[in-house]
Amino acid sequence: MFGGTFAAKGGIRPAGRFEGELEDPVLKRSIRHAYDIVTLPVRG
Repeated sequence: MFGGTFAAKGGIRPAGRFEGELEDPVLKRSIRHAYDIVTLPVRG
């Protein structure tokens, strides 16, 4: 497991969805995770 900030090709931009996957090629299995983002209005 790694921590910290990873480099991103093209920079980092906001998005409405995030998806990630970790793959183990030796055991031929993977784990996936995804979530949607709801942007809240700025009040003030």
